[in-house]
Amino acid sequence: MLASAKPTAYMEERISSGAVRCVENHDGAYTVWRNAGVSRRVLLHVDAHHDMYGGWIDRKDPAERSRMTIANFVYAALEDDLVREVIWVVPDQTLSTHASRRDIARELNCAPKCQQGQ
Repeated sequence: MLASAKPTAYMEERISSGAVRCVENHDGAYTVWRNAGVSRRVLLHVDAHHDMYGGWIDRKDPAERSRMTIANFVYAALEDDLVREVIWVVPDQTLSTHASRRDIARELNCAPKCQQGQ
């Protein structure tokens, strides 16, 4: 997903004519995918965070998706079968410090629990 606050004129032309969309916040990708009829795709997710935290559905009203955020939109895409597999690529700079590497390890260890909204 190409993300930019203000696309150039050339980008704007390409965005309106092809499969690339520009979104302000990357959780906007979910809406683009849903509106495009995406189903069971493989997502190459380049980000310092996995964005697969659960708990995005209002349990009192399961049709309500208003709790989707930049922290859980990949989880939402998996749950709604827009995405079937995620390849998470962590940028090199994220791995440059011990604290960052520890945080990534924590994210990986949390993933199954996060998907259950715990």
